[in-house]
Amino acid sequence: MINSKIWDFWSSKYEKLWVQKYSLRPTRREIISRLDYLLPAEGPVHILDMGCGTGQLVREIKAAFPGREIIVKGVDISQGMIRKAHLSDPQGSYEVYSMEGYHDERHRYDFITCTHSLPYYENQGRALEKFHSWLKPGGYLLLANASTNNLYDAFAMFFVKWTTSRAHYPSVVQTESLLSPFFFIKERQRIRERFYMSSIYLFVCQKGWKQER
Repeated sequence: MINSKIWDFWSSKYEKLWVQKYSLRPTRREIISRLDYLLPAEGPVHILDMGCGTGQLVREIKAAFPGREIIVKGVDISQGMIRKAHLSDPQGSYEVYSMEGYHDERHRYDFITCTHSLPYYENQGRALEKFHSWLKPGGYLLLANASTNNLYDAFAMFFVKWTTSRAHYPSVVQTESLLSPFFFIKERQRIRERFYMSSIYLFVCQKGWKQER
């Protein structure tokens, strides 16, 4: 579903887009605030940021918790985005992969963050199942994306899809249905920086029990 060439095109302009101020930056702020109280007091913490774009959230996590042993890895389908991430964070860990093509060790991560990329995945349920398998027991998924819950949302997201690539923005009910086989939903919050912004929701989810395939 994701057209990587479109995201390659946007990569040089991405951090200056208007959505940074009213959508992407507020989302990253809320992710950081959740990590602030969820991070364990001691020991190394492993975080995967899936759909990392230019690595903004990866950099902000490391900056927000100086002195903490936090190992963050960013993955994105766009070579242009990852190239930009490496330029901004030469010591960072970034890889070019699609969600469908990426594989990792089971029970590796304490946290997985996925912001504004789930709608572009071909099989969203399968993506959440993979997240579940990569998390350690009791690990957390912090999932945030635009959500189509009314006509205004549908109208707004039509124009977003026109400038990016084909996508499905699940409603709150649909998102909870996708999450429930794999996670306990601990918190759901709407992120609304301005009244005219379409729906963006953050879900704080803890890994539940499921027989892994």
